[in-house]
Amino acid sequence: MENQENETKQILTSVKILVPFDDDQRSLSALDYAAMLALVMKGDIMVMHVADAQDYTDSVQAKDFSTTLVRDKLRPKLALIQKRYPSIRKIDLRIVGSKAQLHEHIITFAKENRINMIVMRHHKLPDISDFELHFLNTTAYNVVLNAPCPVFTFANTVPKSVMKNILLPLDLSDGSLYKIPQAVLLARHFSATLHLLSATEDKGKEVALREQLDTTADELSAKGLRVKSSGVHKGTLLSAIERYTQVQEMDLIVIMSFPGFRWSDLWVSPKAKQLISRSKTPMLSIRAEETIEVDL
Repeated sequence: MENQENETKQILTSVKILVPFDDDQRSLSALDYAAMLALVMKGDIMVMHVADAQDYTDSVQAKDFSTTLVRDKLRPKLALIQKRYPSIRKIDLRIVGSKAQLHEHIITFAKENRINMIVMRHHKLPDISDFELHFLNTTAYNVVLNAPCPVFTFANTVPKSVMKNILLPLDLSDGSLYKIPQAVLLARHFSATLHLLSATEDKGKEVALREQLDTTADELSAKGLRVKSSGVHKGTLLSAIERYTQVQEMDLIVIMSFPGFRWSDLWVSPKAKQLISRSKTPMLSIRAEETIEVDL
């Protein structure tokens, strides 16, 4: 865990935060959220707008719309952010023409510009079955699965300007531990409390999960962090997260996302997709480097 934390610290010495922007109030909220992160992490913000030529009758109309969007909405918002957060070093604006799907533009841009974090809103999906959700991939979900860096997402709820409580779900997979260093650094930046929880439907795993929770809580407390462990819940990890966030107000949930194909995708919708599409709490998704089978 210590080596992973050191690597994450090195990344955050020069943070570049990307905000995909369109004509949407939640895009403005994403800018505020990115500004808050950039302030505490001493980072820069890059704003990316994709102009889809297919939405316009000709290239002149597309150019006029982009010019109006930038002049009337984006630049005034950037000016307010830089006035409110004068210590933010830089905000860059890039407009790219649409030649691929939106999530492909975002992922390519993030790779080419060595982005460290992406902040984006997603459209909250209607209540649909897991079977229907299995076949529905949103832009935010595709970015989460394939981005080269952690991705903050939020739906209808506007993120707060501070983080006081961060939820860190854990299971017994190796991948579950990948997210701890990032959660630790955010907790330190914001002086937040880390809430640990586990869950299982298999009684045979309860002892191992409890030992993992206790060990992790002790290690994090020894680092001077505030930690609250809610123990091992009965049921799935997804249901435990949903129940916990109903009774405890969380400012962020940290989860793992896994690229590529998993056998479980054949018969169950990935749990990360369920959380991202349904959670009222902002999410931080950290991408694993390889495909593995995990609970979350």
